[in-house]
Amino acid sequence: MLKKSVSAIIGSGYFARIYIKYLLNSNRTQLKYVFFKKNKPIDLIRDNPKIFFTKNIAEILNNKEIDNIFIITPIETHYKLFYKCLSAGFNCLVEKPLLTNKKSIYLLEKKFINLNKCVSYPYKFSSALKYIKKLIKLNKIKNILNINITFYQYGKFFKHDIEKILGPHAFTILNEFYEINKVKFKKVILFKNQGINEKVRYDIYLKNKLVANVNLCINYSIGKLRSIEILCKDSIVKWDLKNNISTVKIYKNKRIKYKNYMIGKKVAFYEKKFSEKNNINNVINHFLTSKNDNLKFTKNILSFIS
Repeated sequence: MLKKSVSAIIGSGYFARIYIKYLLNSNRTQLKYVFFKKNKPIDLIRDNPKIFFTKNIAEILNNKEIDNIFIITPIETHYKLFYKCLSAGFNCLVEKPLLTNKKSIYLLEKKFINLNKCVSYPYKFSSALKYIKKLIKLNKIKNILNINITFYQYGKFFKHDIEKILGPHAFTILNEFYEINKVKFKKVILFKNQGINEKVRYDIYLKNKLVANVNLCINYSIGKLRSIEILCKDSIVKWDLKNNISTVKIYKNKRIKYKNYMIGKKVAFYEKKFSEKNNINNVINHFLTSKNDNLKFTKNILSFIS
């Protein structure tokens, strides 16, 4: 039986607690240390007496027992903490986005070549997306004309432009269909509030042909919307995510001639559901078992959101 590595997590907020839940149940690593900055997580301390909680970051960075550090903190702290933890000799996973520039990413790649360094992109592990890609490979979905990716939400406003918040999700999905380092894009700012982009659209081009649209909004009155529409010559594939459940629907189109025009009619329908609740756990396991970092992909993401 392989000896478990030892992990620490920097952060104790809502999203950090999701990671803590999975790390506590991991058969690959043991979570032994948690750093919190402001509010003392009394409930976490009470429920996890075997974990050492600290407000002193030095007690994490100077601890030779630790192998891995998970950085789940506010966006503006990601790069600074990532660099600091790598400099201290730890394998690191940081929550997206990693807001910096391509030059800084290049330095991370060269300076910390022997360390595992990863940015979290949960949609890379989506069961529904894998299923759609499989259908494309089997030619069950073909003659794709356009892909429309929409990420809308409401109720949590940031001091960062919306493309920095939701963009990494959307462009991770786009990359499953078109390698994002090979496409060109035009960004259209649709709504700006107090100097912050709250609604934007990206038109995606491949060889001068419009192949996809990415729609991002932080001011969506209905609530949260996560969807993909794949428009094909004779079908429509619809993907929706709600409460960690992905629903994939496939419509077959038939065009019926009526007088001097054609009527589109959905003549067949197929539906399949997938659980996405383990995507974060899959991110963790990939980080712990793979030595391949994803900083090259992060550089490609930065081209869109910088």
